[in-house]
This record gives sequence, structure tokens and C-alpha cells, in this order.
Amino acid sequence: MLNLYTLAQIEQLKRDAKRIARDKSLTHAAALDQVAATSGHSNWSRLAKYASHHQVEATPPQSERHPHILLKTVEAMRKAMRKTMPAQGSGSSQDRLRTQIADLSAQFISAGNALDFAISYMECALGVERFNVNGHSLVYYEMRCWLPYCVHVVKPNSYILLGRDYKPVGMTQKKNHIDYLVFPQVHLHITEQQWRQQVTVHREDAAEGYLYDISPWTSRRHAQTYLDDLRKLREWLSSRG
Repeated sequence: MLNLYTLAQIEQLKRDAKRIARDKSLTHAAALDQVAATSGHSNWSRLAKYASHHQVEATPPQSERHPHILLKTVEAMRKAMRKTMPAQGSGSSQDRLRTQIADLSAQFISAGNALDFAISYMECALGVERFNVNGHSLVYYEMRCWLPYCVHVVKPNSYILLGRDYKPVGMTQKKNHIDYLVFPQVHLHITEQQWRQQVTVHREDAAEGYLYDISPWTSRRHAQTYLDDLRKLREWLSSRG
């Protein structure tokens, strides 16, 4: 089933296309078609036509920002799990694959939003009948960058959600130094004791709390365990108001 779209989501897709066009030296039209493909449409014209007939109004938020939601179908997820041969260019194949993934680090409006997105992502991934994530696929890098791996203390009773590469959750750039304090939107304001009570998997010898030990892209079983832990943490955060 294809997604419904709000005007804000369509605008975000257009911004993603501009970034892809710049990073990959594509025409704007080709970048739009690529974005459309990740959402389960054969090209941008079909997505735009579908959106014009299936658009929904977003509930007006308290601010101008909207929670970032997943715009990917199970079919698109299945295709993105396959091995991808990136376009030729400078840099490693891994780096070139990363340029095809949207940087979401500034899109999440809260830690809760990042967790909701991760839950939706894993539900979609597990909806693929044959769950098999290739190590040279877009899904592999999306999971590493977009999904929470651990929390890191930034100041007393304040932790930041990080992806697998220890960058703020959602970040795709491989920067050497990141100031975690400039990403307050994905901070969790809890004590270490509270954090350790809410996760199933963590390393006892580290201050950080870990949401998984074995990566969720390795098997359906580990993906389901990770999803269960995400839901548990999200439920607990919701109960705190």
C-alpha cells in the first residue's frame, strides 16, 4: 500500500531530490525520479499524480516543524535490500552509497520522533517476506545511519541518540568531530539508572546504553528483537509525558 502525503512531506521529498542532484551530478528531473522510486513509485510524475489525489492535511503543530515520518513502502524496502552498484566517481563505494541516503539528523524534531521513525522503518523492513539485507545495499547504510544504536552522555542526566557510526541519529556524513550539544532535539533527559532499566541489551563496561548487541540487519530474529526494544523504550518515554 502506498503512502498518503502532506504538503510538508512533498516539499521534503523535493529538497531531498535537490541534494541528490547536487551530490551525484544528476539533472533535477532524474533526482526527482530517484526519490520517487524510494517511495515505491516508478517516477516523480506518478508520485505527484498519486499525491494530488491522495493528499492528507497534517494536524497543525505547535511549531512550524513536523515530525519526520517514513515514506517507504514494503516493495521499495525489498528493492533497497538488494546489492546496489553505486555510480562511478571519486571515493569508496561505501561513500558513494551514502550520498544516496538523505541526512535526517536535522529532520527529527525530538528523540520520540526518531524512535517513532525507527519503529516504522523496522516494521516496514520486517514486512519484506524474505528479510535479507545485503552489506552493499541502501538499507544497510540506512539502518546504520537512521536507526538508534546507543545513547551517549552529553551532560548530567542528558543523553543523545546515536547511529551505528556514533553520529547523531539520522546523520549520514562521516565527519571526524561532532558537537553533540548542537543536536538537542535528539537528546533524552533521563538518568543513567533510568536508561539502563529501559533497555534489554547494553554493555556493562561502558557508560553508554546500547539498543542492540547483534546488528538488526543480520537476521529477521535480531531485527525483531531490536524492534521490540525500540517499542519498549518508546512506550516508556510516552508514559513519562
